[in-house]
Amino acid sequence: SVPWGNFQVFGPVSPSVLFDFLFVIAGYFILEVKNFIGIIRPKKILIQSIAVIIFAASCIGFSNLIELKSPFPYLELQFLQLLILAPILEELIFRGVFLEIGQRVQMDKGIAAIVNSFLFSFSHASALWFIAPEFHPFIWFQLAYTLVLGFLCAKARFNTNGLVAPILLHFLFNLVFYIAIQNGNL
Repeated sequence: SVPWGNFQVFGPVSPSVLFDFLFVIAGYFILEVKNFIGIIRPKKILIQSIAVIIFAASCIGFSNLIELKSPFPYLELQFLQLLILAPILEELIFRGVFLEIGQRVQMDKGIAAIVNSFLFSFSHASALWFIAPEFHPFIWFQLAYTLVLGFLCAKARFNTNGLVAPILLHFLFNLVFYIAIQNGNL
């Protein structure tokens, strides 16, 4: 039996989504960010998209191979949380506000991408305090793959100088997970 009381702390959509939304609005207002789309390079985005899809499928395969129990099948409103909120809000925060701050303080782009990746990965660690211990090995694995995903999205942000590419890559990564969940493969 799934310990629902230990998994969903605040219901299907956490109140932190409101905080995230307000943080993004404040960050973009304070920093006066104007360039959202950036430079679209279809060939490069296609290659990055294929790489992210392969990476996501590899993560799912590895997770299944070592028999990690994923909490994602028990997530309420999976479509909303995995395919809309996470790619948009997380990218606006991490590749938007945080990388913009890094650029404003003239941080080297390589270092900014690495720091940003660690921040993104670490943001997923809070699940360790809120979900049942049976899911903790998967969360530790999630910290590893979100570190890589964060780096790929940061590089896409720097390559395009916009957020469309990182949002797309994050969406595609989560889409592979969503499809796996729907097919009972995760």
